Amino acid sequence: MKKIVFFLILILLVFMVQGEEKVEIKEGEPFWYMYMEFQGSSSQTPEKIRLFFQEVGKQKLQPQFRGHLFGLYYQGRSQGEEPRLDIGIKISRDTSVKLPLKKVEYNYKKIAVYIHIGPYELVGNAFNVIFPALEEKGFAVNGPIMNRWLDDDPDQVKPENYRTEIIIPVKKRSK
Repeated sequence: MKKIVFFLILILLVFMVQGEEKVEIKEGEPFWYMYMEFQGSSSQTPEKIRLFFQEVGKQKLQPQFRGHLFGLYYQGRSQGEEPRLDIGIKISRDTSVKLPLKKVEYNYKKIAVYIHIGPYELVGNAFNVIFPALEEKGFAVNGPIMNRWLDDDPDQVKPENYRTEIIIPVKKRSK
């Protein structure tokens, strides 16, 4: 009987730890990045990444690859407008790029950070945790949502173990 009770408590603790999803509010750290703009559905992200790297190669650029590739998601402002997706990667401030690549500084004072573990196509489920947490903490979204893909080579990782860092610029909500 003691073994069964111990086993049940152990299972309960494992589920409690796994269910502990944390949205952290942090100070933003500015960085420079190059990016390429795309319109349309996020389902086309792999093709957009391929086009981005094709252009990076053409320009013989050397970005900081390890764990820094990301997508910035902008929702269309008007009804029927397609969302915009920027594929980007960190670079040094003095790197020069040519169109269709652009260069800008990412500089948000406060950000919300959440790590999603699992297939990329399920990242959207993370917002069921993130948005209520922001509401509870008194914050509102203040910029584009960034998905930073943390796995250097997704082909070497099982989809259920993919790591996506979701970064959202935030500001204190007015009362």
